[in-house]
Amino acid sequence: MKKMYVGRDNKVALVCPGCEKTKVVDVSKYLNAAGSAKLTYRFRCDECECGHKDCNECLRENCSQGYVNSVLLERRRHVRKDTELLGKVNVNGGEFFPVQVLDISRTGARVRVAPPVKLEVGKNVMLDFQLDDRQKTEVKKEGRVVRGAGFIAGLVFQETETYSSSDKAIGFYLMK
Repeated sequence: MKKMYVGRDNKVALVCPGCEKTKVVDVSKYLNAAGSAKLTYRFRCDECECGHKDCNECLRENCSQGYVNSVLLERRRHVRKDTELLGKVNVNGGEFFPVQVLDISRTGARVRVAPPVKLEVGKNVMLDFQLDDRQKTEVKKEGRVVRGAGFIAGLVFQETETYSSSDKAIGFYLMK
């Protein structure tokens, strides 16, 4: 299922699967719960046939035909990519502990630490891992733990708008 990222104005551009014409729609009413929401829509447009055998005779507004498509509405500001990267984390300048990077975005990451280590909310960390791109790019990012549940923690990177080699590498990695 394709992910669509909702803009700050709660609008998204839906695409007709038949002719690829787009229509900008307000999706505020579908965003009641936290997280992503599934939206199934019927797209009818003048550029493509609706598929009804009596298309010339049916009223367009009463037509039950058309192209049906489903998308996942995502409210994140930045694309998040699921990963299985190995790395290490340093908490408040202490020793390094092994982690698995579960997902990554431009502004943060979600990691799993091996027991008995738990990352506490508010702690500053240094995350060091290697991307699985062609160059095996090493990424080092300072961050802070913003949420945690057991051995899985969400990190927010301190610097995200720099032109460091780590930020560039993450940007290119997310585009693939």
